Amino acid sequence: MNEDGNISGQSTDVVNGILERLNMKADIELMPWGDGYNIVLNEPGTALYSTGRTTEREPLFKWVGPIASYETVLYAKADSGIEIDSLEAAKKAESIAVVRDDSRQQFLTENGFENLILCEDDTECIRKLMDGEAVLWFGSSANAEEIAFKAGYDPAALSAVYPVRTVGLYIAFNPAVPDETVLKWQDALDSMKADGTYDTILAEYDLTEPGSAVEYGPETALFALMSYCDGRIASVQRGLETAAVTFEAA
Repeated sequence: MNEDGNISGQSTDVVNGILERLNMKADIELMPWGDGYNIVLNEPGTALYSTGRTTEREPLFKWVGPIASYETVLYAKADSGIEIDSLEAAKKAESIAVVRDDSRQQFLTENGFENLILCEDDTECIRKLMDGEAVLWFGSSANAEEIAFKAGYDPAALSAVYPVRTVGLYIAFNPAVPDETVLKWQDALDSMKADGTYDTILAEYDLTEPGSAVEYGPETALFALMSYCDGRIASVQRGLETAAVTFEAA
């Protein structure tokens, strides 16, 4: 939400660009992640962005994207002295703060983590980390500094101790949304990428095309490549055949 009270940001600019190209209107509402996630799971004619497209979520939604990507990272307090060199090591940590129903929580749960503190948003997560209620926070490199500022902390008080994976971000549609509508959204996004509009939006936020190289080593780079390729394959298949968005199907 910007200073004028409007929903803004890179993903919102992309969504609004798609709506404009399709001559569609939508009610865009900013809400807690868990609320938006459950609405789009259950209500036809809705979509959620930005949504991490993961193996766990693949059958739950219909997908348009990628519209961005982010790296999931385990953070500790900078003065904690904590070192993590694997997911198995992270399982031995006393507690990890993570957002409820977020793809990060789903990933940890699927991988057998039982030491989770579930929070409503990342601001709550970082406050629990800094207050000592949690020893790790499973956050995102894309907005960790911004969240630290929002929570009232210097980002230098955070230390990235273990990069986990790169996740492609998509617009997730309720499965009852017609395939024709989803295809139109994907085609509009693809046209934005083809004519340079998408790159212009990324440049405004100092971002790069999803799937670009990251600095976290071969394992994370592989996740980035897999995410990008999955998005391109899905786009081709559809050609052949955050915020919550409610729209009238065209």
